[in-house]
Amino acid sequence: MLDPLDFEKTPLMSLLNRRRAVAALIIGMENAGAALWRLFSWCAFFAGLWMLQIPAVLGTFGPLAAFAVFIAGLLYFGFADLRRLRRPRGHEIDRRLEQESAMTHRPLSAIEDRLVNPRFEPARLLWRKNQDDAFAVLKNLRMPLPRSVLPKKDPLALRMLAVLVLVTGIAAAGPQWPERLALGLFPFSAGGNEPKVSPITLWITPPEYTSMPQITLQGSGRRDDEMKVPEGSILKIRVTDGYIPPKLIMGEQEIELEKLGDKSWGLEAEVQPGDRLVLKQWPVTRASIAYKYIIDTPPQVTLSGQPEILAKGELRLALKALDDYGVKDLTVTMDLDPMIEDRPMGAPFSETRAVMSAPGTELELAPVYDLSWHPWAGMPVIIGVEGVDHKGQKSSVPPLMITLPERPFSHPVAQKLVECRKRLIWTPEHAAENVAADLDNVLQDPEQFQNDLIVLLALRSASSRLIYNQDRESIVDVIELLWDTALRIEEGDLPLAARNLQDAQRNLEQVLNNPQATDEQVAEAMQKLREAMGAYFQELFREMQKRMAEGGQQMQISPEMFQNMIQPDDLSNFLDQLQAEALNGNRDNARELLSQLQKFMDMMDPSMDMAMPPQMQFMMEGINEMQELIEKQQALKDQTQQQADILSGYPEPMPLDENMQEMMKQWGLEQKMPPAPQPSPESQANTQQNKVEQDALRYILGQLMLEADEQLGEIPEKMQLAEQEMRNSADQLAQNQPQLSIPHQDAAIKHLQDGMQQMSQQMQQMMQAMTMFSFGGGNRFDPLGRPMQEGDGPGFFPGSRVKIPEEAERKRVQEILKTLRQRSGEIHRPDYELEYYRRLMKQF
Repeated sequence: MLDPLDFEKTPLMSLLNRRRAVAALIIGMENAGAALWRLFSWCAFFAGLWMLQIPAVLGTFGPLAAFAVFIAGLLYFGFADLRRLRRPRGHEIDRRLEQESAMTHRPLSAIEDRLVNPRFEPARLLWRKNQDDAFAVLKNLRMPLPRSVLPKKDPLALRMLAVLVLVTGIAAAGPQWPERLALGLFPFSAGGNEPKVSPITLWITPPEYTSMPQITLQGSGRRDDEMKVPEGSILKIRVTDGYIPPKLIMGEQEIELEKLGDKSWGLEAEVQPGDRLVLKQWPVTRASIAYKYIIDTPPQVTLSGQPEILAKGELRLALKALDDYGVKDLTVTMDLDPMIEDRPMGAPFSETRAVMSAPGTELELAPVYDLSWHPWAGMPVIIGVEGVDHKGQKSSVPPLMITLPERPFSHPVAQKLVECRKRLIWTPEHAAENVAADLDNVLQDPEQFQNDLIVLLALRSASSRLIYNQDRESIVDVIELLWDTALRIEEGDLPLAARNLQDAQRNLEQVLNNPQATDEQVAEAMQKLREAMGAYFQELFREMQKRMAEGGQQMQISPEMFQNMIQPDDLSNFLDQLQAEALNGNRDNARELLSQLQKFMDMMDPSMDMAMPPQMQFMMEGINEMQELIEKQQALKDQTQQQADILSGYPEPMPLDENMQEMMKQWGLEQKMPPAPQPSPESQANTQQNKVEQDALRYILGQLMLEADEQLGEIPEKMQLAEQEMRNSADQLAQNQPQLSIPHQDAAIKHLQDGMQQMSQQMQQMMQAMTMFSFGGGNRFDPLGRPMQEGDGPGFFPGSRVKIPEEAERKRVQEILKTLRQRSGEIHRPDYELEYYRRLMKQF
């Protein structure tokens, strides 16, 4: 026995006991794993199968058979393996510790030895010596580590297959793993607890344009909560029990359901006005459902102001549109006033544009129509405006009786061509030869139209056709040719590019309205729109530069500034979005985007000839003046720098560092500074003239600051800082201190450059607003129709804080919603699944 007072061996004995406890636990775990691995693997394998629902593939028999096999294996492995499970023994624990610690001669067994004859002194001394040696090695006793015992028991690694099936099942089941496991362990009660399929199922599908979800009801009884059913909704009923054909009472109609099979009836019809759906299976009322029939009201299109005639003869209408589900199209027609008895050449005009207004929201519209090309320009006409909703209902405003505006021309040749054109319109047969002669006279002096070869060929062609072919169709072509030629002479190619863009938009809209249009036709129409849009903005850029130059402004719009006003990437992304919606079958979304593009084009000023705002005029002049100030200030600074160099004389030699000075002292040398030359009185700098120039520049800047305060309402901070630096520079120049004036002049130049850049950015923003390079004006929307915040980003289509989903994401959501709607209508599914699908439909 160990002596309790033996303070040296007691801690070692405590260490030994702790190591024995840990070794016993490890050996016990190894024994349990070796004995029960088959039982655990069996349970894990079947748990994975149940969570993967593999037995359910075989129908009702599958779960029952799997449960029987599981119980049989559980009993077999439990009876066979539990008998081999045993606790670790003492000598096994000591032997494990000795092996882990690499001990020889079994010291732990020697500690437990007892003397047979303790009274024999020599034997007791020898035993004590052996005890001391055994306790001495306990200091090196190591903690045992677990050993792998399963490879010997399972050489084929079947346990890994069971673990793999279990992990896969958990990952596949997700949060539903308890339910799936319970269905596998209790297959007999699972079928009894499963809700029975309702014998009555009703689906109400509203029209797609209402954006209302499908309504699904199951069961029988009375429902007094009114459900909203819009006009045009489709009702679908399935009844799967009973022997008497059921009847549906809907409003004033009584419809008998069609027989679909043994004890199965169905009906699909449009919901009629009424307040309750009653399903009777004589003499029993199976279901009674209250509903509110919502009638689709016609759209409301009203005038919100008088028609406005723009600078180049365009007609802008001020309209308001309102509909319970949104106005779809806006059609504008134009016909000659019946008071004119002798109708000239020309045909009535009609154009339909997509509107796609928000449901129940009044939308203000300002469509622009350029009808100055029409032969009836300058004559009294009747304008009709008609709005159409998704159902096809129409609403029109009272006819507008106006004089169709004409486009003014300032170029003499263009005026002459328009006059010839009018003569052909009124008296085509009699005026043909005279007009041909007039065109020949114009051709005698090509310098009138800058020797434009295209104009020359167009006039020659028109004259020849009037001489050699005077039928009505040819004269109509000549009338169009003369109009295009007059536009080219007057304004270059910009009007033609704008017309081609409008034609491309109308072509795309016609393709989108045609349900038979193929993807190839949509892609072709989109490509034409892209090309027309690119050509239009290219001509617009040229025209802006031309008008700036003709206006006497030295500063012209750079391509970089123009790109900042119109971001090509934003425009390309918008067109890509439009094409993706069209090709994916979302024609309404594509038409809505096209409507927003049309709004943008209407908001732009087609004439590009409006008066420049005084603020912008000041900024353009101010930028030029600041550039001149910078150049003059730089010249003054260079002159001041020369005077400072003369005044400073020769530069002082650079002093040596400490190490070099120490070396020179050791060699007996010293650094001698030559005396600085004293400038003669003749070489003294006289900067009074520089001061006068500096004050003059400061005066010019002060005048510019006063104009900025008058035009902009504030004085830019950079101008104030530059003026202060000029004042400090002048003070130093007044004291004949050019070297102290130079830093102030550098700072003044820096502030002037910053101020000029800031003013240039402000002018760019004003130009962007002036030319209406903003999407939708004050009420801007992103490509999905959601309102955008102001200042969300620069460019043609500023970014929105609302994240726009990608095409793949939108398509995936649509596929999920379609699948959910299909599965929610499968009556063989249990009620809890249908309820789950309805909840998902609300989410998506």
